Amino acid sequence: DSKTTRGGAALIEYGTPGAGKRTVVYHNPFVDGNPVQRTKRVREFLSKSGIRRLITGHQPHGQSPTVVRHPDTGLLVVTADTSRSNPKGNKVVNPANNRGDAVSIVRLEG
Repeated sequence: DSKTTRGGAALIEYGTPGAGKRTVVYHNPFVDGNPVQRTKRVREFLSKSGIRRLITGHQPHGQSPTVVRHPDTGLLVVTADTSRSNPKGNKVVNPANNRGDAVSIVRLEG
């Protein structure tokens, strides 16, 4: 079998920190573990582009989604990744398991 990588490997590599290439996919929206507003430049760019909501994940941070409002532009940023909700998660199958009982549903209207 000549297939040695899974489908989308190049895209995954593009978005993987430390892969030796620049990426626009990964960004930690927290400073010292705390949520912060996006920079003025980012807020203005998103506003001019007609983007009112930014929903992200893949940045574990607790038991519930983090919501950051930006009153100057009306931007709403939601970071929803609860994969570190239980450091005592079952380690039988996966020794790195921190996934606990937390389940979050982000519902947007309008």
